[in-house]
Amino acid sequence: MQFKRCVCGKSISSARNLCAKCLGLYGREPANWPEWVRYSAYDIQREWNRNRRHDELMVIDDTQVDDRWPHERGVGAAWDYILEEMV
Repeated sequence: MQFKRCVCGKSISSARNLCAKCLGLYGREPANWPEWVRYSAYDIQREWNRNRRHDELMVIDDTQVDDRWPHERGVGAAWDYILEEMV
């Protein structure tokens, strides 16, 4: 389970915007929250979403790619390319 922080600093579930105590203080409707709470909660959510999307897109590739055309790499590479295309 993923966790993020409430505006008060407490750790909360990623599905929530506020902890139970803050929900009791400010209510469930963001429209009724003080402006600073609404801004902070949305900012925390934006940062959490950005990190989540970045983690999913992170790719580590240690291989070196030879981006030359097969005919530039020699006859063997050209034949390998032709045989791959036939499969």
